[in-house]
Amino acid sequence: FRRVLFRSDISSMAEESTSDSQGGYSAAYRNAAAAGTAILSDSRSGIKIDHTMSYNDPTIPLRKRIAARIAKSVQDIENPKCIDVACSMAGDLGHLKEALGGKPAQLFGIDLLEAQLVKARENLPEAKFTQGDVLALPYGDAEFDSVQTSRLLVHIPDFRKAIDEMIRIMKPGAIGVFSEGEMDQGM
Repeated sequence: FRRVLFRSDISSMAEESTSDSQGGYSAAYRNAAAAGTAILSDSRSGIKIDHTMSYNDPTIPLRKRIAARIAKSVQDIENPKCIDVACSMAGDLGHLKEALGGKPAQLFGIDLLEAQLVKARENLPEAKFTQGDVLALPYGDAEFDSVQTSRLLVHIPDFRKAIDEMIRIMKPGAIGVFSEGEMDQGM
């Protein structure tokens, strides 16, 4: 692959992933997926969040810059195949579609929470959405021209396996952007 851009502190991710193994967001996401809901809840940590609610996201400028960079990277590829892993309600895929202008592209999203994908399908009906886990992506090797994810890796206890899975589905020369922006700073 050509580039994989990381914006995170791997050591702090490892610490959080280890401490999260008994609860926290990892457990809340798994519990929500098992219940077929987008309401994250974990009694141990006190987490309760509805992930289908809109909110003022201070990282939108960063996310739009990522979309523009991906669009530039795939501009010479006919009908590029692009995926957002942990796509939530398709906000980042929407930014990518906008950055691509009228350029035809195959847009894909995958998320652990089917309830979020219901909203994603409403928000971006031309994209293809799949419920699935980053630790076992249901795609072939070297399938995508771009792979992006945002705010995923901090929730995965084995984030190295998640990164390996995303790299596995990247075509040679593909761009991968794995972002972990600071919510309170807007990055």
